[in-house]
Amino acid sequence: MISKCTLGEAPLYTDGQVNKMKNEMKNDEAVSPVIATILMVAITVVLAGVLYVWASELAGNQTEAGSLNQYKAEDHPSATTSGMTDNLMRLSFVNGPDDLTWSFLTITLFDEEDGKTYKCSPNGADCSVGEETADTYWAGDEVISIAEGGSTDICGEAGSGGEGSSCEVKVSMQYKGKPIAGTSGIVAVA
Repeated sequence: MISKCTLGEAPLYTDGQVNKMKNEMKNDEAVSPVIATILMVAITVVLAGVLYVWASELAGNQTEAGSLNQYKAEDHPSATTSGMTDNLMRLSFVNGPDDLTWSFLTITLFDEEDGKTYKCSPNGADCSVGEETADTYWAGDEVISIAEGGSTDICGEAGSGGEGSSCEVKVSMQYKGKPIAGTSGIVAVA
């Protein structure tokens, strides 16, 4: 039975009504333990899936590093002439843990004085690579020589006046499209 109340006083309820209201409030606010456990497991599975996809994408997008070799370029001991087959320089590895396959290796000479670029390869026309052992790769302990290929006079005769007392050539190398560390300055070829 409900009694009348004046303004500011709480209405009176019977014990049965109070218990019923308490149960209704509990049921409205709470989630059963079974449903809570299922939700937690589902969230954990979804997060694990997202992390797996992210990690596999991260691992799959790694680019190839290239080579850890470091080269040194120096003037070849023989003097240059007005011919087109002069030995220009010698190249060796300061650090050569990898053997570099010729098909993936690019050696480029740049003559700043003439503004010309020459690509060197074994038996190249403009710029030729000479190996100690003719094979398909440049071994880590092998010294190679760079020479004019026979079709171009990259460096004229030393001391002839046209090139001065030396020909200055910049050397750069790439392996599988990645630069190889080494002599980055200009090498004076005499």
